[in-house]
Amino acid sequence: MILDAFNNIEKYAALGAGFSDAVRFIAENKLSGLPAGRTDVSENCFVLNQIYETKPISEGKFESHHRYADLQYLVDGEETVVWQTVEKLTKIDEDPEKDFVLYQGDGVPLPLTAGNFMILFPKDAHMPSRTLHTPRTNRKLVFKIVCPENLK
Repeated sequence: MILDAFNNIEKYAALGAGFSDAVRFIAENKLSGLPAGRTDVSENCFVLNQIYETKPISEGKFESHHRYADLQYLVDGEETVVWQTVEKLTKIDEDPEKDFVLYQGDGVPLPLTAGNFMILFPKDAHMPSRTLHTPRTNRKLVFKIVCPENLK
């Protein structure tokens, strides 16, 4: 798991082709004009433009992915992302076709504020979109990046 400021995003292009594609897309596009929903970036990456209400941690479940790494950039708002390694959680559901695994257990709450991003690899279970201080509406770009084998 990586947590960093958005102005450092270019440093992560070296992680692999999909990361490079995401960084290039960010540099070449006006992110404020991105349509809601999914936009294909390349064969290694797509982005989801999400607007949502934060929810209590008690209502969440951990998720992870086998194929994709997530680069979650919080454009507007604040939230808690609860993190834990998948080995320390109990698997409760899985859908290989949609590339997600759900877990239960305890994790580490991490604040994510506007202008920051997280990169979550397949071993990083995460519970995003949880309320930090008070419920609020957030806007987040989630880049789904085909994760190189050496980072899984």
